[in-house]
Amino acid sequence: MPPSSTTAPPTTTPAPTTPTGAAAKSVPVRVLNNSMIAGLAGKTANQLTAEGWNVVETGNYPGVNIPKTTVYYGNSAGDKEAGLAIAQELGITAEPKSSGLGESSPGVTVIVTGN
Repeated sequence: MPPSSTTAPPTTTPAPTTPTGAAAKSVPVRVLNNSMIAGLAGKTANQLTAEGWNVVETGNYPGVNIPKTTVYYGNSAGDKEAGLAIAQELGITAEPKSSGLGESSPGVTVIVTGN
């Protein structure tokens, strides 16, 4: 009896996954303080810079009180990926920017509250 010939199914190698691509880390990030804790935005900005993020601005958030630290991402390419990755790194939530958060500013805005 001849040996049976079988064709092995083609194998696929999944693409390597990285926590965050270089393109996402190049998205501009603004870190704004919405608390009475002096230096909170700077501390968070330093943490993000050490992780390779492109922090372009720190300061105080002049808008309404935000109840908890949140990452807000814009509509440009890479903004959502960057926003979600930053939120994961900081252990906080992320959501799309609303009109009251400087929707016209490109990139990601992190508003820190101390909570």
